[in-house]
Amino acid sequence: MLFAKAPVPGRVKTRLGVDPARAVELHSAFVRQTLTMLESLRNEADVELSTDEPTPAWSEFSVPRSVQHPGQLGERIYFALEKAGAPRR
Repeated sequence: MLFAKAPVPGRVKTRLGVDPARAVELHSAFVRQTLTMLESLRNEADVELSTDEPTPAWSEFSVPRSVQHPGQLGERIYFALEKAGAPRR
């Protein structure tokens, strides 16, 4: 599962210190590059894109999509693993 923020100016890659529109371009490119790599592994594993809010971004990829559970990152990851049926330790 790839966790990604929706590409919203002022909410992604803010620490880069670049114009918010440029930060969105970079973020979108990074996610696109990662999805391309993950699609090449589809015979090995399932791939899902999980964003922090609904977005049409990256619709060129035919992967299942979900919206992350609210909360801190750890809570969102835990919920996603539970939903996916990950084995417990």
